[in-house]
Amino acid sequence: MAFKIDDELINMIGDFANLNRSPEFKVKTNENPQKAAKAPINRQYSLNLAVGVSKNKVY
Repeated sequence: MAFKIDDELINMIGDFANLNRSPEFKVKTNENPQKAAKAPINRQYSLNLAVGVSKNKVY
């Protein structure tokens, strides 16, 4: 299963790692960035289950 990680999250993780290495590190990311409104993603999910019946009991 693949996960898409947002660029902002990757930048925050990088800033955190650099902050732990050097206490005088200045954070590159803005705390309240002005983001462009993203269009909502319309997703449709489905789940298919197949259940079989067997004459032999299996435990």
